[in-house]
Amino acid sequence: MHCTRLLTLIFIISFFISSSIYAENGNKEWRPQAIKFDWVQLTSGEWLRGRLKSMYNKKLEFDSDKLKLLTIDWKDVKYLQSFQPDNVKIENNGSITGILTINEKKSR
Repeated sequence: MHCTRLLTLIFIISFFISSSIYAENGNKEWRPQAIKFDWVQLTSGEWLRGRLKSMYNKKLEFDSDKLKLLTIDWKDVKYLQSFQPDNVKIENNGSITGILTINEKKSR
């Protein structure tokens, strides 16, 4: 019985170590699926779930059920994914509609 528990503990520890090494080596990081909510990852690594309200003048307005309406500096945003098509107005270029993904300061 003790051997089984020890093997289970070793497996769990090795799983977490290999997962953290996998992410640290620049391989694909875990990201939530944007199904019912928009997601923002801050440069600190923290994830916020809620609704994208606006992006203007290097600021992101994001509404979270728990944290309410937040204003976040763009320099603090690492990743953003909207769950439904949004209309984005681009200064001097009109507007486009689509699912918004911003990753490492690059939008698609």
